[in-house]
Formats: sequence, structure tokens, C-alpha cells
Amino acid sequence: MKKSLLLLVITTFVISGCATVRENKNYCIAAGIVAGALAGGSGDHDDEAQSAAAGAIVGGTAAWLLCRSSDADGDGISDDADRCPGTPKSAEVDSRGCALDADNDGVADYADQCPSTPSGASVDRQGCALDSDGDGVKDYMDSCPNTARGASVDSKGCELDSDGDGVVDSRDQCPNTATGKNVDNVGCNVMFSLSGVTFEYDSNNLTAAAKQALSVAVMKLNEHQDVSIAVEGHTDSVGSSEYNLRLSEKRANAVRDHLISEGISSSRISAKGHGESKPVASNDTDAGRSQNRRVDLVVVDS
Repeated sequence: MKKSLLLLVITTFVISGCATVRENKNYCIAAGIVAGALAGGSGDHDDEAQSAAAGAIVGGTAAWLLCRSSDADGDGISDDADRCPGTPKSAEVDSRGCALDADNDGVADYADQCPSTPSGASVDRQGCALDSDGDGVKDYMDSCPNTARGASVDSKGCELDSDGDGVVDSRDQCPNTATGKNVDNVGCNVMFSLSGVTFEYDSNNLTAAAKQALSVAVMKLNEHQDVSIAVEGHTDSVGSSEYNLRLSEKRANAVRDHLISEGISSSRISAKGHGESKPVASNDTDAGRSQNRRVDLVVVDS
């Protein structure tokens, strides 16, 4: 009897020791069967074979109960084979216990709110493709990735140019320019810009250099007899806007008067001042202000 109890204790220790090594589950169960058989067959029984068989069954069952692998995260993969422990129970997993990522965007399917993102697209934490410039076109489809906020864009993420003049709508100050017309960098019809037309300080008196530049304009206008123009005066931002508007109007009319004196029909020329409202360069620098002090000849009819 004492010997039998001793073997049962040994059996328990053998099984418990094996149970700490999950990878040796089959060995653990086998050890339990053997230990149980020895314990059962060594007692004071008339039929040792029957007792050994019963002990083997008891030992094997105990070993199986102790040695069976657990599945802590409930993903159907035992802990000893699970390479991604802690996966949510709702997640679909592969044979290693790792959550599936069907679109291969780095965000597991159970957390992916955009499950069909193209491979290679940059995504946020929800698995949705990024739209860095906020134009409604995802980065992976955006051919113009730095579009200004609020600009209307086409399906490729590029700003619209509704009148087809080469100047996008957000910069186009003349949005209905006729197709095929030459325009300036703000989308308005221009025959040419008279950047060399200068005036005496704080006046509308043409300088000698200005008159020389206007001789080119006279030649162009004589070559294009069917063209009517508007002389548009512009200033920089120095001074009040009201003063600049009046000054630009005076300068535009001075140019118109000069062109008429050179033989261009008055019916072909109008004059308008825009003051500082249509800069073509920054008014923060001398060079920029110089570019903004200009006179343009804008085609109004042809």
C-alpha cells in the first residue's frame, strides 16, 4: 500500500513537471500513462494487469488535463503556437495566431475601416488612405499633391482651369477668358505688358524711357488694326489704396493720350486704373514693388 502511494506521488510530480513544458504535450501524456500504469500495477491487487490498465487510463487522463495547451486570447490558436498573443477575439487570424491584413496596408482587418486600400498607399491608423492636401483626392491618386486648401480639383487632384487659359481658377482674376486668347499670370487677356513704362515721381507724366517703350506698343497696334485695347494702370501698395487707385487711373489715361497722339484711333483705346488690387509680385520687396508698378495693354475686342 505504501509503495502504491509513493508511486502515485511520483506520477503526480512527473505529470506536473511535464505540464510546465507545453511543447512536450505528447511526451507528457505518455509519461502520465506509464507512471499511472506503474502505480496501478504495483499495488496489493490480485489482478495486477487490470490495475495497471486502470492506472494507465487515470494517469493518461490526468496528464492530458494538465498538459493541454491554453488559448488565452481565444483566437483558436493555442498559446504555445501563438506568435501574436493578445489578438482580439473578434479578429480573424492566420495559422500563427496573427490578425489578418487582407489589403496589406499595415492595419489589421479587425481595425481597418477602409479594407480595400490599394497596396502601397499611405494610410492612417484606421487603414484609410491619406489625403494630405485635403482636396478630396487620396494621395495615391493625386497627381497634384500640394493643391491649395479649398480649391476645386478634378479627379486627379489638380486645380480646375474652367476657361482653359492655363491659369487655375483660384488665381484667375478673369475667369471667362475666351479660348485661345493670350493671358497674363492672373488669367486676363494681355497683348503685352509695358514694364518699361515709368512715370515721374508721384505723377502721371511719362518719362523719356516710357515714351520709348510706348513706341513699341504703337508699332504692335498698327500691325493689329482689328484689335481694341484697354490700357490698365497698376501701382504697388505704398500709400493708401484710394490714392493708388486715382494715381493708376491718371497714369492709364496718360498712356492712352500718348497712343492717340501717335496716331492710334481713340475708338480702339479705353483706360482703367486698378491701383494696388492686382499685384503680379510681392509688395514686400523693392523688386516686387517695381514689377507691380506697370501698365498693361489688355485686348478687349478682336
